[in-house]
Amino acid sequence: MKKNIVLLFVFIINISCFADNETISILKNKYNAFIGKRHGVLYSVDIGVNNKIVNDDLIMLSKLKEIKVISVGSKKITDKGLTYLKDNTNLKVLFFTDTSITGEGFKHLKNLTKLERLELQRTKLNDEGLKYISEIDFEKGLEIYLDNTKITDKGLEYLQRVENLGGTLRLNNTAVTDAGLKYLAKHINLYEIDFTGTKVTLKGMDWLKKYLKDTHLTKNVK
Repeated sequence: MKKNIVLLFVFIINISCFADNETISILKNKYNAFIGKRHGVLYSVDIGVNNKIVNDDLIMLSKLKEIKVISVGSKKITDKGLTYLKDNTNLKVLFFTDTSITGEGFKHLKNLTKLERLELQRTKLNDEGLKYISEIDFEKGLEIYLDNTKITDKGLEYLQRVENLGGTLRLNNTAVTDAGLKYLAKHINLYEIDFTGTKVTLKGMDWLKKYLKDTHLTKNVK
């Protein structure tokens, strides 16, 4: 009996590996994706900016349950595409730059608690989208890059709800102002906040520094 169970387990693993290899082959040949491995194990898929990618193409990524990093850029990717990743619970990093994501799709990704880095630069992310992101119970400090998105001070209010915000917070070229800084004052584990291209003033940054003494607050002036 035990021998049969072991054989069945091995058979399932082999089938799973075959399915992964087939998916990887399609990603490489059709989309010229870069496949990263660590210690011989699949780790990342980087498709880069490719506007031929549409939402339904993300179904292939949903099959790679052990993957840790996904990078996709396409204006044809919307919140609908995010729903295909709801069972990729081992994900640590998501790069969805240069997409049409507003953030609403994150309401389907509450199981992605292992995320440590989220990059949504040059997307249609709005304040309501940050609300759905804030509802995910991240296990570790989350780095989040929000450059060139549609978020405002209201979005920072939602971001205040994220318990484990750490590392870098990028707000470059967004509509945040000094009025929203009070929502960041609790995030003492942040290493850096970048306000370049915003209406945040030096006076406002000085005020925030009283609470975030160990955080680098930067705003590059051209």
